[in-house]
Amino acid sequence: MQFIITLGLLSGLAAAQSATTTASSSGSTGLPGLISQLPTCAVTCLNTAARNIGCSATDFTCLCDSQERLISSLTPCVLTAGCSADDIANAARIAPQICSEVDNNPAASDIASASNLVTGALGTATGGRDAAATGKAATTPLEAPTSTDNQ
Repeated sequence: MQFIITLGLLSGLAAAQSATTTASSSGSTGLPGLISQLPTCAVTCLNTAARNIGCSATDFTCLCDSQERLISSLTPCVLTAGCSADDIANAARIAPQICSEVDNNPAASDIASASNLVTGALGTATGGRDAAATGKAATTPLEAPTSTDNQ
């Protein structure tokens, strides 16, 4: 039953994007606000799905330009990642709004904030292992020398 609900919700994302383009407000929701509403299990799956389609989890333009492939890759993940029906419904509701915001050319500061939220969520969900592979904000501290104990 959850598979049918998931498939129905995720397959409706592309169609819902055009409907939400005019309904979405760049005010209080904005790109960072929408990203912060994504359930953690969905963000973890987003990272996996993004890699599967050749995007970074923080490259929102790439993800939104490849929505059909992204949805195909996301569906099996959310079914096995422990996402609840509510998590799946929230992700399906928020995803087209995110792409609508991306289509509206958000400010660079909004993109940076949203990217930081994704890398932060990935670091929390995976203990930092996947966060380093998803964005520059996460890689800078991880690439610092670790053998400088001369102090």
